[in-house]
Amino acid sequence: MRSLKKSHRAEIRARLSALSSAARASASAVIAARLRALPAWNAARTVGWFAPLESEPDPGWPEPFPDSSPRRIALPRLIDGDIELRLLETPAALLSVRTPQGWILREPPASASPVDLSEIDLIVVPGLAFDRAGRRLGRGGGWYDRLLSRLPESTLCVGLFFAAQELAEIAEEPHDRPLNLILTEREKIEGY
Repeated sequence: MRSLKKSHRAEIRARLSALSSAARASASAVIAARLRALPAWNAARTVGWFAPLESEPDPGWPEPFPDSSPRRIALPRLIDGDIELRLLETPAALLSVRTPQGWILREPPASASPVDLSEIDLIVVPGLAFDRAGRRLGRGGGWYDRLLSRLPESTLCVGLFFAAQELAEIAEEPHDRPLNLILTEREKIEGY
């Protein structure tokens, strides 16, 4: 299974590198609009968010940002090889951190308040690939896999992807939690 995942990651990275910056920006705008049109988005009071890597769809920042909204935004912070969600007061507070794999992530500072996972109504997650059964393939660190497995069943898990990131099938492991909803620039895929 490891070699299949490696092959899938290489295939998707090649597809992503073929997307121009303009195509990514245009697709990201459509994906962000689909997200904000969800009734669950409007009902959510605490949302798990992410600061995208260059190759990922950019959901933008929730507007209005929490200082003028009852919605709380929590972003992942890597702690001892795991993700903890922390409240973000403003996007300007994000810090750049290099992972052991060499990726540069933006995360809340250590002083940001932790959020209990039971409070997350909706979480928006990235990934390297997805399939129509709601499975996602991450970048190989397993961070989101572990986080999603700890969330309550009531938390709506929404994956944001470019359509080019779709695979026919992604191998499922016992700890994997399927996404409830996948949004691309072409469609909304739901029902898991």
